[in-house]
Amino acid sequence: MSPATLRIFAKGSLVIGAALLVALVATFPLREQAASKAQNIQLVQKQDGSDIFGEPEYTKLGSPQMIIIEDPKAFLDKEEEGAKWVDDAYLKANKIYPVQLKSIDATLTIGRYAFAFFGIDFLILAWILNRAAGKRGAQTATA
Repeated sequence: MSPATLRIFAKGSLVIGAALLVALVATFPLREQAASKAQNIQLVQKQDGSDIFGEPEYTKLGSPQMIIIEDPKAFLDKEEEGAKWVDDAYLKANKIYPVQLKSIDATLTIGRYAFAFFGIDFLILAWILNRAAGKRGAQTATA
């Protein structure tokens, strides 16, 4: 390959590497934005026939989790141990799929590793290609 072609590939690799590192930095505000929307939520399910004699009774589904739910109608007027209650039947009926904050954390962690790994790899590739272009240019100049 000619030195000019190597330099073009080096510049392309440099741009891609820098863009990946910028994407890495951009993941940090995304996590903060998601965390600001997350609430401590306890999913509950209404027991069949429990509202015949007054207020309905609910069964807890799992343990409280940090979850993002933006529909205010999903929340019940109950709260226990700092966890707001959300009716699971309402979520299913309205096809609302809540996202747990730990799922966002896991996805962002994997993305950060990938952005860092590939960003650094492309920067190293740019450096190698630039050196190769310099050596080839020096060889053709002396020949």
